[in-house]
Amino acid sequence: MLRCDLHTHTSYSDGTKSPRELIKLAQERGIKILGITDHDEIAGIEEAMEFASKVDIKIIPGIELSAIYHDIDVHILGYMIDYKSQELKNFLKYVKDIREKRAYRIVEKLKRFNINIPLDILKKHAGYGAVGRPHIARAMKELGYVNDVSEAFDKYIGYDKPAYVPKFKLSIQEAVELVHKYGGIAILAHPDLIKDRKDEIIQKTLEWKIDGFEIWHPDNVPKTREYLLKLSENHHLVLTGGSDFHGENKIGYELGTPVLYCEIKDKEIKVECND
Repeated sequence: MLRCDLHTHTSYSDGTKSPRELIKLAQERGIKILGITDHDEIAGIEEAMEFASKVDIKIIPGIELSAIYHDIDVHILGYMIDYKSQELKNFLKYVKDIREKRAYRIVEKLKRFNINIPLDILKKHAGYGAVGRPHIARAMKELGYVNDVSEAFDKYIGYDKPAYVPKFKLSIQEAVELVHKYGGIAILAHPDLIKDRKDEIIQKTLEWKIDGFEIWHPDNVPKTREYLLKLSENHHLVLTGGSDFHGENKIGYELGTPVLYCEIKDKEIKVECND
């Protein structure tokens, strides 16, 4: 088995490293299998594939879809999806356009608090991806409106805060079906980050044909891992894991942590943890 990290983000969504920079860091840390799972985006995968082939790192093409269950945020990871599908690219562009309009509505709301963010600064922080709340928060910090990104969310743009605007999201079932439609494996991401009705949601994902669970993640506690391990054994599901690396946008989530090893055959993924 080879060392892996199956949950990472690049500058094509809300990570701070380009695919090339991310792969260089993976190479430094001895990671041989890397999952690129940008939020609702696959645009960085081809760039990652091209560079990774030169440094003997295998890229698992993936995505992290934002879904919702009774106003509760739930994320679905999709692995081995057909990232070259034009139909999938068109759908994600549609989602991206809707979410970018949402970001500009947030920017307009911020003006009520005398917070003015120029478009060029937002675009600089967004890079290749659609403008989202993390980019707005970083722009607010750069312009001196807040001391750090957390303050931007806590005071202005977090859920139920004065400049918050609801996000377009798929249902969990729609997200799982989308992954399957494009040939992928659907995984429930970081279960312990589900803020409410977690056990109910886990059971619902089984009804909606989830393929597995991300049990190795920095935010998952041992009790949850044990529960999901038993559930996976009973239902013959896939177990995955990763660091959820975002670069500077998510401090404390280090690439390659936890220490995981992976074996991949066709569309079968087997992961073991050595931490």
